[in-house]
Amino acid sequence: MNINNLSSPPLGTVFRFRPYSPISLKEILYGEVFFVTKDELNDPYDTKNPAIFNANMEAYSGLVNYILDDDRYGLSFLAKERNNISIDSIASFLAKEDLAYDELIKQLNSKEFEDVVIKAFCIGESIGWSLVFIRSLKHFIHKWTGGHCYIASFSKKCTDPVMWSHYAHNHTGFCLLFSVENNLFKKKESIHHSLDDEYKFEEVDYDKQNVTTNGFYTLPSSIYGNSIIDPDAERLKYQKIKRQSFLTKFESWRYEKEVRLIHDDWFTSKASANGVNKRPICERIFYYDQKQLTGIIFGSKMKSDHRQEIEIIISKIRADINPINDCLPLFIFYETVENTEEYEMKIKPLKGLDHLNKHFLMSEYESKKQKYDSMKEHFNRNSQNS
Repeated sequence: MNINNLSSPPLGTVFRFRPYSPISLKEILYGEVFFVTKDELNDPYDTKNPAIFNANMEAYSGLVNYILDDDRYGLSFLAKERNNISIDSIASFLAKEDLAYDELIKQLNSKEFEDVVIKAFCIGESIGWSLVFIRSLKHFIHKWTGGHCYIASFSKKCTDPVMWSHYAHNHTGFCLLFSVENNLFKKKESIHHSLDDEYKFEEVDYDKQNVTTNGFYTLPSSIYGNSIIDPDAERLKYQKIKRQSFLTKFESWRYEKEVRLIHDDWFTSKASANGVNKRPICERIFYYDQKQLTGIIFGSKMKSDHRQEIEIIISKIRADINPINDCLPLFIFYETVENTEEYEMKIKPLKGLDHLNKHFLMSEYESKKQKYDSMKEHFNRNSQNS
C-alpha cells in the first residue's frame, strides 16, 4: 500500500467513517460492526421492498381463494361458505391500481378495506370472520413478501470532505481503514453469533429509478394462475432483483462510493399480522477479525485527547490479539489536512505500529514493511506444511 496516497487506495481497502463517541470507541475496542435496517438509514428509498402488486383482478381473486383454502389460518369454515362471500368485491378493491408492498399493507390496514370485507361476507358473524380473514391475509403477505435486509456501510474513498462532514461529525471524528483479502470481511475466530462467519463487500450502484418487480411472483404460483409459463424462473428473477434493490441508490449518493455488507433475512424472518419481526440488536452485531483493521484516519478537527484515547485503544486491542499462524500487520495512524489546491482532503501518515505492536516513525516504514512481508511469508509457509 502506498501510505502517502490514499486517494487511490489499493484493491481490498475499504473505509468506515465514524463520529467520536463512547459507542464508536466501544466498536473499535471490541471489533464491532452493527448491521442496520431500512428504518435506520438516511435514505428512505434505500433497501426499499421492490415488490409491486399489479392491478391484476385475477391474481387478487387467487390470493383471496388461497387464504380461504389454507387450513393453517383456521378458515376452512369460510371455504365451505365460498358462495356466500363476494370474492370479486374484495379483489376489485385491491386491484384499483398498482400497489407497492408498503402501499398494499396500508390498504389492508385501512377502515375502508375492513368495511369492504365485512360487506363481502354474507354469512353469520360476518364481522368476526372478516377480521380473522384480514389478519390472515396480512400475515400471509408479510410472511411471503416481507422480511428484513440488514446492511453495514463502508466506502472506497476517504478523501471526500462531504463524507467527513456527514459521517464523521464535521471532521471531528475518524475513519477506520480495513485491508481485506478476496473482498471478504471475516469474523473473530473466538466469537460465536447468529450472523454469518464472513461477508462479501458489494459495490452500490447508483440510478435515477427504483428497482422493482412483480410482487405476485413472491407468492405461490397457484395464486396468479397460468399467467406465466415458468413460475420458478420468475421467482428466481425476483430474488435477483430483490438482491439488486439492496445495492441500488439514487444517483445523488454517488459521491459516497459505497460498498456494503448485506445480511438478508428476507425468507427466514418470523411474521405476524403486524409485520415481520426484526432481529434484536444483540443479534445484529458482527465481531470482525481485528487483524483486518490496519489504519485509522483522524479528522482534521479532531481533539488531541480524542486521538490519544483511540491510540490507547488500538495498542490495547493489538496487544490482546494472539495470532497462532500469522503475525500482526503493520498499523498506520493518519490525519486529514485541508488541500489548498483541490476540494479534497489530504491524508497524511503520522506514525505506525509494527508486528510487535511497537511504535515506529514513517521514515522506517519501508524497512518495517519488508520485515513484516518476510515474516508473513514464513508464517504462511509453516501453515501450509503443518
